[in-house]
Amino acid sequence: MQPKGLLNFLDEVVREKKVHSLFLNRYQSILAPNFSIFSYFRTDELTLSNILADLLNPYGSHGQDYLFIKKWIEIRKNELDECWQKINLDKSKITVKLEETNWRLDTLRRMDILVEIYFNGENYALCIENK
Repeated sequence: MQPKGLLNFLDEVVREKKVHSLFLNRYQSILAPNFSIFSYFRTDELTLSNILADLLNPYGSHGQDYLFIKKWIEIRKNELDECWQKINLDKSKITVKLEETNWRLDTLRRMDILVEIYFNGENYALCIENK
């Protein structure tokens, strides 16, 4: 970038910053653009796991049945085996567990979230590790 172009760019940045400051001063009390309800919540791994597990649980406090687990599968379907495409969800056959020990590994590590789905005599599982 030429020095003149750089100076024009920096002038534009300064003007935009002033406009932004004017906007904040004028509308802060009405729109609260810097406010986020999420700043009041802890964002540690366990809290996030609890939130996600509740959303994925068809009996969760959200009252949306299996909407969230259905959307999760729909969004991730390209990463899941073909058999997942045929699953018809029945909330009575879905369990969601937190901090479940993985007995198949020698290290006995815990999965943050385990979603188990029973369909047509088969067991399916989603293991979610969140960071």
